[in-house]
Amino acid sequence: MKSNGFTLIELIVALVVVGLIFPLILHPLMLMLVQGSDLDYLEKAARLAEQESEYVSGLRFSDAVSIPTANFTEPDDAAFQRAVNIDYVQGPSDLDTNSVITTNYKRARITVLTPKQRSYTMGVLLVNTQ
Repeated sequence: MKSNGFTLIELIVALVVVGLIFPLILHPLMLMLVQGSDLDYLEKAARLAEQESEYVSGLRFSDAVSIPTANFTEPDDAAFQRAVNIDYVQGPSDLDTNSVITTNYKRARITVLTPKQRSYTMGVLLVNTQ
């Protein structure tokens, strides 16, 4: 007797195989989407940190003080937080050692926190030219 279709067993086996393969294909695609959005956030954080560094670089040396953590004020950037920590350092060749005395060099560390709690940090050296 000739059959023109699939048996119930063949259909169940086909569904099981598709059910096992589908998550293997879907999982990497979902990871790419999530990582892509993280990269977008980090790119925006880098842009915001650059803007903040330009602001800090434009301050007079005596006016450059730490800025506590706060959200950005622009509506598109309000979900991002920034902090600026400014410390005296020994000099341009030793930016990792904080100075306990007043020097002609300050290090500004600008940290921007994304809505997904990832941070982007950049540094700026401020020099007293007076």
